Amino acid sequence: MKNINTRNLLLRPLTMEDTADVSAYSKSKNIGPRAGWKPHETIEETAEIMKTIFVGQENIWGIEK
Repeated sequence: MKNINTRNLLLRPLTMEDTADVSAYSKSKNIGPRAGWKPHETIEETAEIMKTIFVGQENIWGIEK
């Protein structure tokens, strides 16, 4: 999967190196429930979700500015 790059934005496939950032975001009680999932409780929980749902999947993007 290729990156999508514009002047102001980079969309790229998620990798396991993104786990800490995804975990920090996913712990928020304002994020998960609005998206239909519970807030992540541990980085290990996030890592498992990353491996089984996000990493290596088509059309799953990390957003960079």
